[in-house]
Amino acid sequence: MIINFLFISVLSYNKDLLYIFNFNEKLTFIILCILIFLIGLLDDLLSLNPWTRLITTGILLYFVIIDLDLGLDKIYIDFLLTNLKLNTFSNIFTVICILTFINFNNMYDGINGQSSIYYLIIIIFLITKNILPIYLSLFLIFFLFFFFYNIRNKVYLGDSGIYLVSTILSVFFLYGFNNKIIFLSEMICLLFIPFVDMIRLFVSRLMKLSNPFSGDKNHYHHILSERLNKIFVLLLMHLPPVLGLILLNISNAYFVPIVLVNLSLYTFFYILFSNK
Repeated sequence: MIINFLFISVLSYNKDLLYIFNFNEKLTFIILCILIFLIGLLDDLLSLNPWTRLITTGILLYFVIIDLDLGLDKIYIDFLLTNLKLNTFSNIFTVICILTFINFNNMYDGINGQSSIYYLIIIIFLITKNILPIYLSLFLIFFLFFFFYNIRNKVYLGDSGIYLVSTILSVFFLYGFNNKIIFLSEMICLLFIPFVDMIRLFVSRLMKLSNPFSGDKNHYHHILSERLNKIFVLLLMHLPPVLGLILLNISNAYFVPIVLVNLSLYTFFYILFSNK
C-alpha cells in the first residue's frame, strides 16, 4: 500500500506530466489513479466480483478518456502502412484496450520478479521514446529496488499495485500511440506473450464452463515453473519482447518473423511442459 501511495505522490508533484496534460487534465489523471488504486485495494481486501470490478473500472475509464481526449480515433497499422478508422467506437475501443492491459498484467503477475521485469522493459521502452523521461526514470529506479526485494519474497504489488501501474502506463502508451511516437508493431512485440496467454486461459476456462476470471495454475509461467528454474522462466518470458523490439528498431520487415517465432516458442514450450 505504501508503494502505491508513493506512485500517486510522485504523480502529484511531478511537473513532467504537464508535458502531456494541462493542470486540470493532470488533476483528472491523478484522481483516476487514486480511484483505480482504491478498486484494486478493495479487490485485495474483499476479493470483489470480477464483473463488478471490470464494469466499475470500465465506466470510470470511459469518462476519463473523454475528458483527457485519449480516445483512439484511428489505428495506424505501420506494418501494413494503413489506417483503421474507429469513428464512434473510438472511446469504447480505448476502454477495452486499457481493461485488457490491466487484466492481462494482473494475470501475468504470478511469480516473484515477473511483473517488475516486465514493467522495467516497458518503462525503458517508453524512456527511449522520450515519453516523460524524468517521471519514468523515477519509476525505473523504483522498480529496480522493487525487483531486488520482490525476488526475495519481501514485497509485492498486489492487485492495487498492478491496477495502478498498468493504468498509468496505458495512458502513456495512448499518448505515444496517438502522437505516432509508438507504433502498433512495437506494441504487439511488447504485449504478445501476456495477451496470448490471457486469451488461451479465457478460452480454456470457458470451454470448461468456468468463470474466465477465476484463478488457477494453468498460466504459462506456472507451467514453465514446474519444470524450469525461475531464472530460465523469467528469461523465456522476457527475452522475446526485448529481442523483438531490437530487431524492429533495425527494420520493420522483421515484424512477421518476430510474431511467428514468438507464437511458435509459446506453443512449443506450452505443449512440452503442460504434458505431465
